[in-house]
Amino acid sequence: MFDATARHEPDDLGGLEEGSYQARIGELQIDFTLSQTDHAAKRLFVILAGQQRADAEWPLEQLPRKFTNLPGTTVLVNDPTLALTARHAIGWFFGSREQSGIVSLSLLVDSLRQRLGVDRHRIYIVGEASSGLAAIQLGCKIGDCSVISINPHTDIRLYNRAYVADFFAHLAVSDPSVQSADLEFNTRLSAVDALRDSQETRVMYYEGQHNADKPNRHFQHFCREFGIDEDEQLSDLGTLQVIRSNDAAEAPVGFRQLMSRAIKLAERTAAKPVRSTAVEEVAPAARRSGPNPFLTKLAPPDTLVAHPWGVCGSLKELDSTSIQNGRFVVRHRGGEFQCLLNIKPDSNKLFVMLCGATNRRFAHPDFHRVSWAPEIPGSTLYVADPTLGVTRKLSLAWYVGTRDNDWGTGLAEMVRAVAGKLGLGTDSVITYGSSGGGFAALMTAARLGDATAVAINPQTHVLQYHPKNVRTMLLSNFGTSEYEELPPSMVSQRFDAIRAFRDAPKAKLLYLQNVNDIHHYEEHYLPFCEKLGLPIYGGVKDGHLETWPYKDAHGHRGEPPALVPDILAKSIALSDIRVVVSTRQRTDAIF
Repeated sequence: MFDATARHEPDDLGGLEEGSYQARIGELQIDFTLSQTDHAAKRLFVILAGQQRADAEWPLEQLPRKFTNLPGTTVLVNDPTLALTARHAIGWFFGSREQSGIVSLSLLVDSLRQRLGVDRHRIYIVGEASSGLAAIQLGCKIGDCSVISINPHTDIRLYNRAYVADFFAHLAVSDPSVQSADLEFNTRLSAVDALRDSQETRVMYYEGQHNADKPNRHFQHFCREFGIDEDEQLSDLGTLQVIRSNDAAEAPVGFRQLMSRAIKLAERTAAKPVRSTAVEEVAPAARRSGPNPFLTKLAPPDTLVAHPWGVCGSLKELDSTSIQNGRFVVRHRGGEFQCLLNIKPDSNKLFVMLCGATNRRFAHPDFHRVSWAPEIPGSTLYVADPTLGVTRKLSLAWYVGTRDNDWGTGLAEMVRAVAGKLGLGTDSVITYGSSGGGFAALMTAARLGDATAVAINPQTHVLQYHPKNVRTMLLSNFGTSEYEELPPSMVSQRFDAIRAFRDAPKAKLLYLQNVNDIHHYEEHYLPFCEKLGLPIYGGVKDGHLETWPYKDAHGHRGEPPALVPDILAKSIALSDIRVVVSTRQRTDAIF
């Protein structure tokens, strides 16, 4: 029996050899077969066997021919769901009512990855039809890995209704969304919803030729949700590539081409040389001295779970309201801003904590870093993105608003009002966020004119981010997925943090960038530094604009906890600076 819950040192195979294994994770038993063609290649290919055929033994122990001789270690994984419901031929790796098969499978894959010394970005997950859905879900759960999904199901609810009803009845699953005709958000049922929550997973979706008289509902649904033309032979959305074959008979050859393409994309990107060689690697927590409460999970404030103390219908109403600790709502510029305030009367700083990508399994509002509030050296205002309260089809919207409503400007106006209620000027405001929240921090500080932005691995221009995520947001909020259909003035004012900061010479900045986050380093950090004349390798310009590149193996994440005390101390010091600019420079906040 293979212990998939144990932690392993890289390269410690621990007696793991070619052959068949069983792993027990909770109530699920996962049967898998391991084979190695080239262990030195340090790649792990995960082939999902999702269908029990009447003419074949189960569990499968032999790879289908087209999946053999892959350049690395290959693991063939059988669907544990089929052991729970023997009369069903497919189970989508769903698991049981209480236990997710995908979560359990991710534990197994991570354990194998550690045993084999394989980095996550060199994991390749393959599935067809029902297991194609599971491949996407598993890839999104793992994160920085690659998926090849061949003619996949994209939502269990789009399969034969009678079969689905009987399948879930046998598992005693009574989730109402199973029978929902409008496909309510559910990452256990939908590859589309899983992919919406993913920022790093690279997916190649291969679709064979269909009978023109009987179009594939799964493919149509997927294309519609991501704004893809289903007649295009290739739709390249960066981390999502949809390839449609003109001849389904070419699938076996096509798989080799897809795999070669996936390997080239994943490993070429990861192998890009980073220009900064003098950047310090983040030290593990054990090697850092001094107390750091951010290294452990902190308890969130009690006010988080309380009902809002007020719902303000406008900024004017907020201005006439006695502000207090806890949750409140402000309706402004057509949006509903969900807020959480933690006041520290003895502090003269207001930290505005903004959200990046949000896991839609959690209810709105999902305030990021909310447990930090007691430890932050200032009052804290958490603000959720209004878009995420309108639709569950998005996990990231950058606070940019809709075609008719500029919620980024609305956010800055509301922050100005709250700071005023606390007796603070905007020069005492510190906006804080990472990734999409880092973009919002940059934009808000620039709009306030003299605030301080702390941005960790941010996007600096929304349209330079992964097209899959951007197009989905545009389709939902702006009625188009085509960049060219956006008014240039709107793009400049709402989507471009480089322009915003260039036009706000009194705004202060602490910009942290992980140089191992290749996309953000190359496509966002370098253009920002080059256009604003900031030191690429770290340093300070004009006394109030600081860059802080660092090395962390985890790629695109928030700040390493070990750095948080220094980040907060630096942000306070920057906020205390009063910037003087020449009369030739524009000093007004941008509204």
